[in-house]
Amino acid sequence: MEIELLATDYLYVCGWKNEQDVIFTTYYPNGEITTQNLPMGIDGNYYYVKATLIYGVKNPEGIYKYVFESGGDRVEATANVFKANATRLFRIDNTHLFLYGFKASEAVALYYYHNEKLVG
Repeated sequence: MEIELLATDYLYVCGWKNEQDVIFTTYYPNGEITTQNLPMGIDGNYYYVKATLIYGVKNPEGIYKYVFESGGDRVEATANVFKANATRLFRIDNTHLFLYGFKASEAVALYYYHNEKLVG
C-alpha cells in the first residue's frame, strides 16, 4: 500500500477460524512497536477483523509492517507512508482547518466565502 501522511486507511482480514480477539502489531519505521487486541467480527459464517490506520503529521515516513495473529494463524501487510509532495488543506470540523505542506517561509492567504460572498 502507498499511503500519504494524514490519511486514514483500513485493513480487513477475513477467514479466521473462530470468534476470538486478534493480536494486531504495528512495526514503525523508527523501530517503535505497538500491540493491541482487535475484536473479531462475524458476517454470516465469516469471521473478520478490521484495523483502522491513522497517520498523523508526527508519524515517521517509511515502511510500516502490520501483523495480525490469532489461534496460530498469522497475516502480514506493509504500507509505505510518505509526506505529501504538495500542499494540503484539511477540514477538521466546522471551526477548524489544518494547512499542511507549506514551507516555513511561505506566505499563505486564506479567504472565507459564505453564500458566495467574501467574508474574510
